[in-house]
Order: sequence, then structure tokens, then C-alpha cells
Amino acid sequence: MLTHQHGLSRRSLLVVLPALSLGPALLASEAGTTTLLRGHLDRQSVQASTSPDAALTFVTEDGKKYQVVGDRSSNGQLRDPKLIGRTWELEGTMGSGNQFQIEKLYTIKDGKRHVVTYYCEICHIITHEPGLCMCCQADTELQETVDK
Repeated sequence: MLTHQHGLSRRSLLVVLPALSLGPALLASEAGTTTLLRGHLDRQSVQASTSPDAALTFVTEDGKKYQVVGDRSSNGQLRDPKLIGRTWELEGTMGSGNQFQIEKLYTIKDGKRHVVTYYCEICHIITHEPGLCMCCQADTELQETVDK
């Protein structure tokens, strides 16, 4: 029998024991375990996407498909025509069903992870979204640098 000297009371066992019976998978997902997915975007889902915030279909190297959702920057990078066909590594958390929430993303070039940024040579501004410079409105240049 557990007592207060062991740090648990009968009341706390009523909370802990049901959670343990659900298994380690549920406990891991509740803890927000980070998952890595490596693969590519389904080109048809990019072409069919009518909203910059719509989920895209991501196909892993082993053929599994996930609906990936990200923030404004990651959505912009995934839809950048200059990066179509790239192998991606997505870091994030699994949601319900086959949904995956992106927290970080990288392109894979020459077997190495690269961070994607966009640079304005005129203003010397670096951003994580493709498009025009927020200052001078000139085109920004895609840059992929090896992740350290």
C-alpha cells in the first residue's frame, strides 16, 4: 500500500492508474512528442490548393500520406515554386487522424538538412517567407543554408 511517504496518495492513484492503463502511445502524444517526417509534397495537392492556409498532402519515403498544416512561413515555403520537387524534412507533432502540425521544416540537398530563408540584397533583410521585400518591395532571393 502506498502512503504519503512515497509521494502518492490514494487520490493521486485514482488519476495516475487510469492514464497508465491507456498505454504509452497516448501518454507520449499527450506529452507533445516531436516527430520527423522525410519525403515530398504531393504535387497535385499543391496545384489544387486554393488557400495559402489549406493543408497539403505530404508523402513520406515509405509511402505514408499525411495532411500537413503549418504557419504562414512554412506554408509559403512549401508552396514556393522554386522548391517544388524538393525532399523535405518536417519536424512537428501528430494530430488526429493523419494530420501533422509543422513546427520546423528543412529542405534536403546533397543528403544534408538546409534551412530555407529569403534575402533582400538591397535592404539586407532576411525573412522566412517567399515574396517581395517588406521594405523596398524588391524580389527576395531564395537561400538554403546547411543546418548546424
